[in-house]
Amino acid sequence: MHLTLGMWFFCLLTFTASLLVAYGGVLPRWLPVWLGLITTTGMLGSLAVWAAVKRLERSRSMSTRWAILAVVATAVAMLQSLIDTRLGNLAPAMFGGHVSTFRLEAFALNCLIYVWLFGFYAAALELFSMHEKASIHARRSADYARQLAEARELARDAQLQMLRFQLNPHFLFNTLNNISSLVVSGEGRRAELMIAGLCRFLRASLTPAQDELIALRHELTLIEAYLDVEGVRFPYALDVEIDCPNSLESALVPSLILQPLVENAVKYALTPSLGRSSLRIVAREQDEALVVSIIDGGANGATPVGAVVGPGIGLQNVARRIEVIYGASGRLEVHRLGEGFSARLHIPLRRGDLEAAA
Repeated sequence: MHLTLGMWFFCLLTFTASLLVAYGGVLPRWLPVWLGLITTTGMLGSLAVWAAVKRLERSRSMSTRWAILAVVATAVAMLQSLIDTRLGNLAPAMFGGHVSTFRLEAFALNCLIYVWLFGFYAAALELFSMHEKASIHARRSADYARQLAEARELARDAQLQMLRFQLNPHFLFNTLNNISSLVVSGEGRRAELMIAGLCRFLRASLTPAQDELIALRHELTLIEAYLDVEGVRFPYALDVEIDCPNSLESALVPSLILQPLVENAVKYALTPSLGRSSLRIVAREQDEALVVSIIDGGANGATPVGAVVGPGIGLQNVARRIEVIYGASGRLEVHRLGEGFSARLHIPLRRGDLEAAA
């Protein structure tokens, strides 16, 4: 609408200026009426062109649209030229003048003027329409990309939550089963200590939000709480060493990422009938990566019941979580070391606010 009004306002000013020059600055009384009438009919013709552009918006072929618009613009221009020429012949008679004869030369000249005018108008409308469709498509593409990113993030969070939920029931079931066994065997004091250790572990593990990155120091506190629970089951059977430099205590790791690895090592290393064993947890910085190794001393050639020597659910779970969170930048390596096993976690080294994470 703004384009239509602007174009015909410009035409009215141009026609008026040229007629003032042609008539020496004084216009006959019939000329303003003629100008008003052809401007009105011209605007009506513009509406016809606008309707054609809107009708053709959904056409898939650009060449088809431009061909039809050319025909419509030419037809409207010829009709406007005929109206212009005839009004120019008839308008003087409205104010006492004479009706002039129809001149083909004047009609042809008007056709050239109006074909150019309506052709420009149709092309401008089509270009505006194409720009508007491109803008709508860009907005829809951006919305789709945003929605796709949000859906992927939600799917990732749901997958991480599912992976973590697989861990907690596994550990809780084993611990509660052990507590039940202690109660049945009349070892109430040891059962009480295990319950206290379990409470400490759960309190520490529930402090961070699901699968947020936490400080390594806090993760090691969770491991110590877990080992306290296992220590009630196997008192004086496991020598534990945790080697973490102060510079790495603020390194960020996924919460509860080490517990399945430590649990697997404890199950493999501890065989009460075969005496003591060892467990080492070592954190190091290597090539801008954080490397955490869980190394057990083995079971003197025996394989305890419940030990996960191969890729059990705990190790698979950790590997999958690392893949989901870090992609190709993180990995889990498991190796046999003589009598024992080594699980080595490689993740990008990122440091955070230690106090906030703790």
